[in-house]
Amino acid sequence: MGTVIGISIIVLWLSHLIYLFSSSLSWTTPESYLHLAVQGYLTTGLFITAHDAMHGSVSRVRWLNHAIGYVEKNNRAKTKYRKRARRIKRDV
Repeated sequence: MGTVIGISIIVLWLSHLIYLFSSSLSWTTPESYLHLAVQGYLTTGLFITAHDAMHGSVSRVRWLNHAIGYVEKNNRAKTKYRKRARRIKRDV
């Protein structure tokens, strides 16, 4: 189930970001603030899923777990997933 949620968050985040860049929203309408809140919510979802992937709790399949964590971590913050995942495994 975590795999489906992780992939869904990636797809929703990316599609909403593309929509925001392709639309002409104005900061004078309440709709723009709603989109800002939705994008913030989805970005938080990316962080949580990448964090869970580092701990190995998104998927039971190790390579799929790392793939989801890698995509989400590198898309969100441009930081290195493998370096962070090794550090967390070492600290535990």
